[in-house]
Amino acid sequence: MQLIVAIGDLRVGGRKWRTCNHELQVGYGACVPPSHRPPRQPRIANADLREMVLAAGRSLLAEMGVSNGATHLTFKRVFAYIVEHGGPKLTNAQVYGRLWPSVEAFQLDVLADVARTSGLGDIRSTAEVVLPILEAADTSTVTARRRVLRELVRVGAAENAHALGRSREWITFLGISSLAATGALEEGADAELAAAIREGYAAAAASVEELYLYVLDALHFRVRDGLSLRQFTVSAAALVEGLSLRGLMDPSALKPVMRPTGPGDAMQEWHPYAVALEALVDAYVEPDTKRRRVSDERS
Repeated sequence: MQLIVAIGDLRVGGRKWRTCNHELQVGYGACVPPSHRPPRQPRIANADLREMVLAAGRSLLAEMGVSNGATHLTFKRVFAYIVEHGGPKLTNAQVYGRLWPSVEAFQLDVLADVARTSGLGDIRSTAEVVLPILEAADTSTVTARRRVLRELVRVGAAENAHALGRSREWITFLGISSLAATGALEEGADAELAAAIREGYAAAAASVEELYLYVLDALHFRVRDGLSLRQFTVSAAALVEGLSLRGLMDPSALKPVMRPTGPGDAMQEWHPYAVALEALVDAYVEPDTKRRRVSDERS
């Protein structure tokens, strides 16, 4: 390798600097040509950097749980997590002041971000088990459609409860909700977190309602007069959350029951949530004899 001779020396603060290719370098060794230096890390836009750090915080929170808020989510720990998972090496200077005024502000942002997106878990697995049943079902008569609706309740409710119970994000959401409800955070943070939780519930309810709308319209059912689909959604969510929470503490409480609901009164397994949801469905919906779309009655 051909060495490039330093041109000129400069002492600043007791350290010797010299000019190499019009750049200042510290030390007494030979200059390092630009082609032999480590490539500079590309600059990350603030929006992308913020999303990267928040995502790492969310993952760590799911792994470590909610403990006195999120005090264990330090920047040092989050930066190490990013590097361990193939991300760039970050420094405090890249986030302090630019993205968050303090680590406490970052921790609150992580809690609020989880709260906004984890209100009811993931509904996709429920849709994946009920839609094939609906598409293959006999819907030629009211009686046939009632049987299909019952089967969708039985299968869908069981999957929904199982998915919620095994969701790390939902369990984290429970911890965040308890923080906001008990006033365990600093003044002002409780209100901000409670607002994020309400946003999360509203977004989750809107997503779930899309599935309910599709099923009820396909089976020619409608919400009864005086009631609304949002009321049904909130009630169903409260049922599955309460039962799933009980199941976390006492799994035996959610032991399935057998009911003669299959073809020819064959015995079928029912999750306790499915039994309760069937009663809720009967109270809220009825056959749509005038064939009005449920989506037209949504409130």
